[in-house]
Amino acid sequence: MFKKIRYTIANHTQPSGEHVLVPRLKSGNIVEFMDKYNVERNPFTRGTMTGALYTMRDELVDMMGDGSAIHLPGLGTFTLTLGGGVVEQDGKYVGRDVHVDGIRFTPDENLLADLRRFKVDQDPLPMRSVITQEQIDAALGALFARKDAITRADLYHAFDGTVSRHRLSDILTRLVADGRLVREGSRSQTRYRKAHR
Repeated sequence: MFKKIRYTIANHTQPSGEHVLVPRLKSGNIVEFMDKYNVERNPFTRGTMTGALYTMRDELVDMMGDGSAIHLPGLGTFTLTLGGGVVEQDGKYVGRDVHVDGIRFTPDENLLADLRRFKVDQDPLPMRSVITQEQIDAALGALFARKDAITRADLYHAFDGTVSRHRLSDILTRLVADGRLVREGSRSQTRYRKAHR
């Protein structure tokens, strides 16, 4: 079956300043998909598939709780990741708030090879998906020429609603961290002023 992966530009950039590309995601339930579209190839009922997946999940939890890395043939390997840290005490390392942080999945090489055969849509994205530092500087200059303090909504309207509020929050947080803006207030009362250098 011919497939074509579509992508968009993430709200953050790499440390080098390059844009991060991410696939456009749609949520899907594999059981429902197999039950609806692959009736000819799928000999199992929805209940059987759901039961098998939950049984596998419970076994994964038990085995990973014993410290095992779990390999699912054809898919990959699941391992726990830990958070917290250690301190040196009396010549030994002592755990400090060590806890399960998440799961790392290492895909099977054949699975990756199958996925890498898919083509990625090369159609250009509209420029409004990308916001440059020059555009940010110009918008801030125009806003501060009219008022002493601005809100995220002000910046949203300055870009005619073409930049998401989440992205604008990231931009404002970075400008505060860089010492260019000063944040005042909280929640709906948050305002930003130019930092005096």
